[in-house]
Amino acid sequence: MKTTIPSGKQWICTFPGCTESSPKTHYNCYSHVWDAHLRHIISFQTIGFKKAPSYKKLPDRKAVRKLCESYMQKLNKSQSYDFNTPNPLTNSNCLMLDTKTPLNNCLFDSEELIITDKQLTTQTLNIQNGSSFSPLVQQFDWNINQNSEYNTLPSIPFIQIEILQNALKRLHVAGEILAENGFLQRSDSKLKTSIEPLTNSLQQLLKLVGVQYNYKEDNTVKYGFIAQEVNKTCPELAPNGTSLDVVGILPIIIESLKEINLYINDTSEIKQQITIILEYIDSIKKCIENTEEKQQPITQSHKFHFSVGPAVLTAPLAVGTTAISIWTIFALPKLPGIWVLLFITSACLWVSFWRTRNEIHKNIKNVKLYWTTDNTACLWCLLFLTLLSVSVSLVMGVVGVIICVCGIIVVGLVIGIARWAPKKYGCTLEIVLTILVAFMVLFFLIIGGMLLAQPGFECYLNGNHSEMTILLKQNITMEQLGVNKLPWNCWSDNLLVYGTLPTGISIGHDETPYIYGKVEIPFEDTKVDIYVKCVDAIKFYCSTVNFKYEA
Repeated sequence: MKTTIPSGKQWICTFPGCTESSPKTHYNCYSHVWDAHLRHIISFQTIGFKKAPSYKKLPDRKAVRKLCESYMQKLNKSQSYDFNTPNPLTNSNCLMLDTKTPLNNCLFDSEELIITDKQLTTQTLNIQNGSSFSPLVQQFDWNINQNSEYNTLPSIPFIQIEILQNALKRLHVAGEILAENGFLQRSDSKLKTSIEPLTNSLQQLLKLVGVQYNYKEDNTVKYGFIAQEVNKTCPELAPNGTSLDVVGILPIIIESLKEINLYINDTSEIKQQITIILEYIDSIKKCIENTEEKQQPITQSHKFHFSVGPAVLTAPLAVGTTAISIWTIFALPKLPGIWVLLFITSACLWVSFWRTRNEIHKNIKNVKLYWTTDNTACLWCLLFLTLLSVSVSLVMGVVGVIICVCGIIVVGLVIGIARWAPKKYGCTLEIVLTILVAFMVLFFLIIGGMLLAQPGFECYLNGNHSEMTILLKQNITMEQLGVNKLPWNCWSDNLLVYGTLPTGISIGHDETPYIYGKVEIPFEDTKVDIYVKCVDAIKFYCSTVNFKYEA
């Protein structure tokens, strides 16, 4: 609501945040600006100053008037004004924290920046009166930075009070504070809530980094922290990232010292545990040394030694196998593969006996039979050679050779892995032998199946494997019925005829057996089955032939 100006009252206060904006006389306006505002800025009882006198009691008002005039405005009588609205807090002399509160929530420095037409000039207020002012205060320099008091540190010290709440204020001093009796901080538990003990204080303390620095335009070396770094670790200690609550670090230090003290107290128990552990380690080392000493002869004895078995067993076996191998030459002349196998077996038995011949004297007096892993390995080798010999001798064609080659490759891989695996995975000879025995069983089944199936050869008569009819005329030689090429390992072959051939028809043999001849007399029709027999053991069906007489 706008009102007219009363007669004689043409001055108002323009101090930022002032709520008393009614027109006043020239004198009353001076008195109001000084008593209500400026007087309190330059005389803070809270920092040791005596209270400045009121405007009435000032002995010299000249300097004070110059200060007050910066916050006074003369009104025009011909205009109407609205005096119900408080002054806005836009003056750069006042740093506002809360726009809803008046001057009480503003920050003031101990130097005043006088603003005229938005230009900043610095004015120094000198008040000299020893009876009215404290001797500690002879000069007041009041200067407020227009941009931000925190951006740079002014060369001239200043004092600032930041009123956070009605009953909570913060003192900001650009300089140092000297207190003869120290500082007290209220710490009444009745005024606190959510009280909890600190945890992980030592970890927080270790993250704090102390630095050495000096302020700009000041070469004095100082020690402290960087607020921005502390804000990352302990944001409660540096809430705005530019200032630091140094006192708040004390609880963290104290709790950290407690944690360190706790660790120190536990050191004795740790030392005892370490002593016990060292004793255990020493005993383990001694056990390892003793075990290694005992294992040296065992390791040497566990090295592979070729032996088929105890000497008391290998001696008679060697004699018997030698006799059998000689007999086989005459009994099985068509199986040279078996000859070779028996000769190799006999040689192995004799070598085994010769290596263990010293056991004869001991075992005669005190018979003790044994069986070692080496014996199993040697016996396995002999059995494997036996299967290879059987495959080559009795499985006709290249199939037997393929089986032998595959078996040798697999065994070679297993033995190669057996030499490498113990170093990497701790694989023992027993495990390797178990794998080889399992392979031996599989190899035996495969060879048995091949013996029955004989997939490597199929017999034909003149290229015919099915039943065929041959017409014979009297005194005319028949066309030869020849068997196809025999396998390479069919070292001896016979042509078997199940049935009666006509008179004059017989079996001949060149590279392969064949049927030939001529009939001289008539005969009744006859039917015969033709087979080829290899190495006196394996026979193959060739064909069925019907012989008919044609007149």
